[in-house]
Amino acid sequence: MLDRLEADIRRLTAPARASFDQAIGGHGVSTSWSLGEVDAWQNALNGPSRLVDLIVIASVESDRSYQIMTESLVLQSGAPCLIAPPSPTKTPFQKVVLAWNGSRESARALRDGLDFMRAATSVTAVVAAEESTRWMVAAHTAGLVRHLARHGVQAELVEAPVGHGGAGDAILSQCEALGADLLIAGAYSHSRAAETILGGATQRFLTRARLPVLLSH
Repeated sequence: MLDRLEADIRRLTAPARASFDQAIGGHGVSTSWSLGEVDAWQNALNGPSRLVDLIVIASVESDRSYQIMTESLVLQSGAPCLIAPPSPTKTPFQKVVLAWNGSRESARALRDGLDFMRAATSVTAVVAAEESTRWMVAAHTAGLVRHLARHGVQAELVEAPVGHGGAGDAILSQCEALGADLLIAGAYSHSRAAETILGGATQRFLTRARLPVLLSH
């Protein structure tokens, strides 16, 4: 019975594997394919994800089960997660936005995203102008620009006004205005529970972004 079940799983997942092989083939990278436990699919990736440099996953949109899996990867994997929108660009990332609020998570995102920023033609560090970050705008962001320059990244600093949609919407609006093709941001600077209940920037990035988002926790 178990053999039949495994055969059925392989048959059902064969189209996905064929698509994977076709998408990854010809890029000169090594690959592997494995199937997780069917009764714990939301957590099946946590262990293997700790042995990778970058996780690439489709955006969650409105599927709550898929969103739970994505949140688990962002929080538990220890690796940066690149969230791909429904219609991702196929060109290299040229215009990169770094969302910055001075938190540990945004510092982690900065370090994880350095290679993308170095390869970009323009980098903009966006600070959402909230009451909680106003002290940091003047006193801290100049140091941010100098720090990026020491790592070979010439960045422009932009202060984004925050409206009713919060910092997440303010940053996404700036991405749209700048024509950005990648957003780099720290994930869950506030608690996950608070963001889920009250809303937060990470939730906006996971469900509303129309450009790729690199999230680090």
